[in-house]
Amino acid sequence: MELARRWTRAGRQVLGTTPDPDRLPRVAAVCTEAMTLPHDDEARVRDVVAHADGAVLAVRPRLLYTRSPRERVLAYRRSMIGLVRAAASAQRRLVLFSSIAVYGDGGAGDDPLTEHTPVTTALDPAAQSFSAVERMVLESPQAAVLRLPEAVVGHPDDPAADVVLRSLHGELGGTLPYDPGALIYTIDYRDAAAAVELVVAQRLTGIFNVVPDAVPAPTAESFIGKLAADAGLSPFTFTGERTAPKRPVSSAKLRAAGFTFIHS
Repeated sequence: MELARRWTRAGRQVLGTTPDPDRLPRVAAVCTEAMTLPHDDEARVRDVVAHADGAVLAVRPRLLYTRSPRERVLAYRRSMIGLVRAAASAQRRLVLFSSIAVYGDGGAGDDPLTEHTPVTTALDPAAQSFSAVERMVLESPQAAVLRLPEAVVGHPDDPAADVVLRSLHGELGGTLPYDPGALIYTIDYRDAAAAVELVVAQRLTGIFNVVPDAVPAPTAESFIGKLAADAGLSPFTFTGERTAPKRPVSSAKLRAAGFTFIHS
């Protein structure tokens, strides 16, 4: 939404899509054209992206609300795998929002994770699904993959942290599927949009970590524990079902291309 707003303001022709008809007016407000596009309608996805100069693929399921690994696998298949496969078959100039989940827990060692770090082989649905769509997109030499933190924050329409935590606490019974020692990174939505602008403007290709790395990231246990305490909630129990990096993530490659994280 932020990227579309910037590009239409700059005079670009932007077609925005959403699978949710209720969101269509919001998308139409910042795009030149807007349409409802179900994730599983691969024929329409191919037709839409084939007639564009390029496409930005920004889609991921709300996995915190899926309770089992099987539900998470199905969520990815429904909302992401087919859509990206269809887009990659019809368009060479793609920018994909991926996730640092592809690194799993980061493996042994203390060095920062870079774009050269091997992706995990752990059977985590998030890691395997994002790795799969990255491979689809990177079959094109004109494509770029941006590995973001799971939490894109800061938009004025986002619910407050205590509202999100209360919802999670109730929906998941006070448990979270993460490792308590995993590092929690967040990125402001404006920085995420600016990263795409830079990649497109410079016609950059390949993989880029887009993770604010100037300040050490807190662990899930300390970060979410403090938020829960501030909201007056009992502590969460971490089950460790989902992997996330325990080693710091470096965005030196993107910064070397001229990018600066502006918003904390």
